[in-house]
Amino acid sequence: YLTTRCRRTGKVMHVYSARPEHIDKLAEIAGAAFENYPLHTSVKGLLADPEEFPNWIRDVHAVMIRVFARYHTVLVLEDQGEILGVALLNHRPPGLLEYLRYCRPLLGYMRFDRLVRFFAFTEAADTVVRRESDFDWFLTVIAVDPSRQHQGIGRRFLEKGIEGYVRFHGGGRLAFITCTPTNARFYSSAGYQVVGEHSVSLDGNEVPVWSFEKVIE
Repeated sequence: YLTTRCRRTGKVMHVYSARPEHIDKLAEIAGAAFENYPLHTSVKGLLADPEEFPNWIRDVHAVMIRVFARYHTVLVLEDQGEILGVALLNHRPPGLLEYLRYCRPLLGYMRFDRLVRFFAFTEAADTVVRRESDFDWFLTVIAVDPSRQHQGIGRRFLEKGIEGYVRFHGGGRLAFITCTPTNARFYSSAGYQVVGEHSVSLDGNEVPVWSFEKVIE
């Protein structure tokens, strides 16, 4: 639905709504991008086999993408036919029950009670932004293929693709969380304001959470 051109290189990228055939590729990209993300690495102790973590994080994102494709918005970033990124966007963070309806593929990695604990843990990370931001849109995931990171692609996807989508649909307050200082600095540099800081814990793993928002006009 949207074309964005890089001023420096002149390259054109496209942002559009995902189709069912994109799910596996998008899950692969998101899983790789979030493989070292503290909110997700904390789950390793819950897995029956911690060595399966890379497959787990890919399949978690496949579940999330299916949920968003059904109830919310999944955006794809494409460059010359190659899919480079994915974003999950909605008007409210999905609840635990939405995820659990699609969780069957994850039960091969851990018991159901541990899976519920994981989703409750990630839901707790959203508590401050839910309380402090009167958001109209919530960005649950933005991910760029790790092999194409640090090239300005993520910023273009955020500012031209995601913000462009929000603007096209009437604008409003866009909010999200992040769990690394590097990401927090990136979003601050893109004009987002911190509305809260807290931490969440799973089995002794303490994870910092920054909550951000920005009015898109």
